Amino acid sequence: MPDGSIGLFFLSKDEKRRGSLAHWPDGTVGLNLTDKDGRDRVVLRIAKDDVLAIGLRAKDGKERAWLGVEPDGETFLTLYDKNAAGSVNLFVKSDGSQALNLIASDGKPRAVLGMRSSGETAFNLLDKAGKVIWKAP
Repeated sequence: MPDGSIGLFFLSKDEKRRGSLAHWPDGTVGLNLTDKDGRDRVVLRIAKDDVLAIGLRAKDGKERAWLGVEPDGETFLTLYDKNAAGSVNLFVKSDGSQALNLIASDGKPRAVLGMRSSGETAFNLLDKAGKVIWKAP
């Protein structure tokens, strides 16, 4: 391929691409599964920094979900709205702490719920400017 990547393509009987397996020059490897219209719908990646991620895309090609594992063991799940703007993010850090973030379509958090590995919890609600308008404890 022109960018120096190596790939294998899976074709249907009518020679439409239905999937691909690739290795990019930066060391990333991936598998894409494609719908009958040629759009990537499922993406599996092991990035050059060893982040493992599985992505799901809607029929319009917009990302709807990512599930991943960082090299240090942190796990994450991100679910996007139909415009791939607002999201819900769930994290479990390698130290055992956890977080649930509700992100508005402008990319800013509006609610953050967290728990440290010690069991200490916090819950914050934020306004459009990012200012905490309510919190517990």
